[in-house]
Amino acid sequence: MDRRGQIFSIDLMVSVAIFLFIVVASLSMWNLYMEKGKLIDQRADMEFAARNAMSGLMTTGGDPSSWYLLETFEVDSFGLAVSDYELSEAKISKLQDLNNTNYEDIKNSLGVSLYNLHLSFLNSSGSEVYFFGDNSSSQANQIVRIERLVLVSDEVYTVVMGVWDE
Repeated sequence: MDRRGQIFSIDLMVSVAIFLFIVVASLSMWNLYMEKGKLIDQRADMEFAARNAMSGLMTTGGDPSSWYLLETFEVDSFGLAVSDYELSEAKISKLQDLNNTNYEDIKNSLGVSLYNLHLSFLNSSGSEVYFFGDNSSSQANQIVRIERLVLVSDEVYTVVMGVWDE
């Protein structure tokens, strides 16, 4: 093989190597952006679900509104309100009682069935008086956290909702 043939062969190998590098780098970048897009979509879905769940809890009494007096947990929609942002202490207490037996049912009725959920009811000094849900959020990649001020028996409480996926 003459010198021109050797140079052409080397040029061809370099060109193929550069082309393969570009293809591999493009595929890697594509995968990276696809994963980032999935995380953004998941975060948006969690935020939407959390906002809707919090709104339902804080502004409706549920259907039936006397769900907390029933022997079994049979609700069409779930809520804790007596009026907008004024919550029933009896409903909050019943919610906490149902934590071990109806956690999944309550998550489903709130529209957060795909995620884990934790609610904290903090009094004015910041102490948790009531709670509901899962406490394993420390292992979560992303947590959506929403806070609302409410009245419970003429006391101001902060309700903190955490929603996450593991």
